[in-house]
Amino acid sequence: MLTYNIDYTDGLYINNTWFDSSKIKSNQVECNIYAKFNKVKRKLTTYPNEYGLPFTEESIETLNDKYLITKFYAQHDKWYVPFFYKYFVPYHIEFVYENQIVYTDTLDCKFKLVNFNLNPKDDRELYVWLNVIEKFKKETQCDISIKNDSVFESSEFDSFVDVKFKSSDNFTSYYLGLNVGRFYTPQNSNNPDYNYHPDGLHNKNSLDIINDILYFQQNILFSHHA
Repeated sequence: MLTYNIDYTDGLYINNTWFDSSKIKSNQVECNIYAKFNKVKRKLTTYPNEYGLPFTEESIETLNDKYLITKFYAQHDKWYVPFFYKYFVPYHIEFVYENQIVYTDTLDCKFKLVNFNLNPKDDRELYVWLNVIEKFKKETQCDISIKNDSVFESSEFDSFVDVKFKSSDNFTSYYLGLNVGRFYTPQNSNNPDYNYHPDGLHNKNSLDIINDILYFQQNILFSHHA
């Protein structure tokens, strides 16, 4: 018997616990991590109506697909697998045992709390980020919490921010957690952390920074399925 805990509060973190592991063969449980893809395709079709006049009708087709990011095999007893991407990835996770899918999990923010820890260089950048976050909320139908002192002290963004926290608050009871800012590696403060900035930081403006966090993976998916 297998149990799984999928944690999206800071990247992807998977905790698997084996019960009665003596009955489980080594390296038999495979975990496949995908990025899921949903795209709406619109098509216009023109044909004669009942009076013989041209009539144009729009049809909508939803394309569902996924592509494999990585796979690995479980070990006995307990194991923890950190997945290092810190930007938004529309994950779909499958565990396969003896050629059968035994457990799946799909990241779905609808009606769930998504927290943004915002580290802007100034208030102008904060406004840019919040406008994009409001768009993201409408797209995913999620609830939004913001961890930022300026937002906490203001009521200006209360129309779409559901929960507010100070930067020092230690709150982690949310479904998905995302950090927005300019992040560098601990080893070298001049090297961008590619887990947050997958194509670096060179010449990036405020909009580029948050688009890296929220839309980098989706842009890859759309380019592959254009």
